[in-house]
Amino acid sequence: MRGLLITIVLVSIISLATYSVHAQQPKAKYTEKQIYEFFEQYSPRDVVEYVQAAVDHFAKIAHVAKNLPKEEEEKMFLEALDSFNQKRLKFRWENFPFLPYVVPQRCDEGRVLAHPNPDFFPMMSKKGFLKRYKDMDGRKVGTELCERIRVTPEGAWTIQYQWWPDTDKPLKMGLLFIQVPNTPYQIHSFFPTKTYTEGELNQTLRQ
Repeated sequence: MRGLLITIVLVSIISLATYSVHAQQPKAKYTEKQIYEFFEQYSPRDVVEYVQAAVDHFAKIAHVAKNLPKEEEEKMFLEALDSFNQKRLKFRWENFPFLPYVVPQRCDEGRVLAHPNPDFFPMMSKKGFLKRYKDMDGRKVGTELCERIRVTPEGAWTIQYQWWPDTDKPLKMGLLFIQVPNTPYQIHSFFPTKTYTEGELNQTLRQ
């Protein structure tokens, strides 16, 4: 009985110690080398354009929805968000898990609104998640980027160390947030890279 109680306490401490989404991974299917090598065929600018396409998609919905009754407006946004969860959104790259999924969120509520992985979504959709979220180095990268895009809504990159789906260890990756104009929404995505610095990533927003 004493051993069981100790185990429960340890599990609780570990659970509370981190909000890193991918902290406990199943058996890996891919090595970090495979992920990095796959993304070498792309550039950070590809990811910027990819996220901007999703931002434009939501901006158009917002433009139409603003003239609708509140109930219909919410329904339209929910249908758009559902397309992320159902993996139907056209702004995806092929060959999962070799893709940077695009994720809609609200910095003001600190939560993710949709996610292609249903295992992560319930945790990420809770208010305040982005404020608690840390990468594997313990940095609150969600909070950092939410603060930065208040000043630069056209977008901001940072570097984080985090798990990628089905990989054997955390990867170094760029994390990008872009504001959807005239809405409370943002879109974020990722770019696994061994070579790019944060400064070089942010230069791609001005190209």
